Order: sequence, then C-alpha cells, then structure tokens
Amino acid sequence: MFEALIILITGLNHQKVVKYVVKQKFISYQSCEEYVKSRTSYDNDNAYYHIDNEKVKVYIHYCNKLKEKQ
Repeated sequence: MFEALIILITGLNHQKVVKYVVKQKFISYQSCEEYVKSRTSYDNDNAYYHIDNEKVKVYIHYCNKLKEKQ
C-alpha cells in the first residue's frame, strides 16, 4: 500500500510550509502518482494541488510505501 504525501506552500506571501497526507490509500505506486497528477495543475512553472475547490502551491509531492503491519 502507498500513501500520497504533498508538501504545500500556503499563507500570505507563501510563507508557510504544510505537510498534507491524502486520506486515500493506494495499491500501487502508479495509482498513487496518477491520483496526485489528476489533482494538480500548472501555471507559469508553478504546480498547484486542488483541495476542496482551492488551489494550493505544491513544493514537492511523493508516494510513500507504507510498512506492512504484522
């Protein structure tokens, strides 16, 4: 299983960095990447993630493999 982690830049004048974890879990790395890409737009060399009809600037995103519970 994988989870999508997105580091966002928010706040007035983009001064705040926030870690955002997508609640949905993914079976494969590819499905995680596709999910993030489908909710990301680009404008003048900036990437924006869409959360609840809001565009938030993305610093970096990655899909993290979750450790299996034993």
